[in-house]
Amino acid sequence: MSRSDIIAPILSYDDINKRAEDFLTEHKRNEILPVDIEAIAEFDLGLNIFPFPNLQETFDIEGFISGVIQRSYDCRGLKSLRKIW
Repeated sequence: MSRSDIIAPILSYDDINKRAEDFLTEHKRNEILPVDIEAIAEFDLGLNIFPFPNLQETFDIEGFISGVIQRSYDCRGLKSLRKIW
């Protein structure tokens, strides 16, 4: 699959909210705030999170998914990904 094969849908705020609620319910995380996004990424989705020193300072981003889809990087270390409120 190439990048040109990926078409992102245009969603309303209500659609995004519904999908987010469904996702949190599916991953049994809809009752606890803040949502532990790192736990979902690592344990539910099987992603590996690796620290990437100076990522934010160098590239002005806090994280990214590498070409190896099961690996993501964060700027400050393993326990630093922001939680969503």
